[in-house]
Amino acid sequence: MKNLSTATWARLDTPALPPAWRWDWRKGQMTAEPRTLPVPPEPPAAPSPPQPTLDDRPAPPLPEGHPDLRRASTQLAHVLAETLDGKRRLTQLEEWFDADSLAVVSARLATLKGTRVRLGSVRIQPVNARSAEVALRLATARLDYAAALRVSRRSGRWVCTDLVIG
Repeated sequence: MKNLSTATWARLDTPALPPAWRWDWRKGQMTAEPRTLPVPPEPPAAPSPPQPTLDDRPAPPLPEGHPDLRRASTQLAHVLAETLDGKRRLTQLEEWFDADSLAVVSARLATLKGTRVRLGSVRIQPVNARSAEVALRLATARLDYAAALRVSRRSGRWVCTDLVIG
């Protein structure tokens, strides 16, 4: 604009309308009737699938010496973590672990060489009066590994009869 003395201004006010009002493009203005959105029909209620039910049988009773089971399971988990960390020799496990379990530990030792391994958590689930399953988490700097031990009572002491490391 070259001549500012002839410049005009106007204030534009747009009325605040509820969001249901709409612009009519044919008339070039807001329409007085609110916009109605089609309401989809409710789908018929499908029968819900049967919910999985837990077994109503009670959990197996804890073995008579369950504090002994807890202590032995935790000690076996610590011994396993210390061996994988390199603080124990594999031969020290021969008293508490079966030969198959020792083979699993030996194979994992090769992959974890030079890696710091810590015991993250231990969870004990009794299976019957003479055995329990122990789930544990082995933490390293990069990954966490899950492991499962089968602990059984043999000759008056708890030993690891099966081992799986994920």
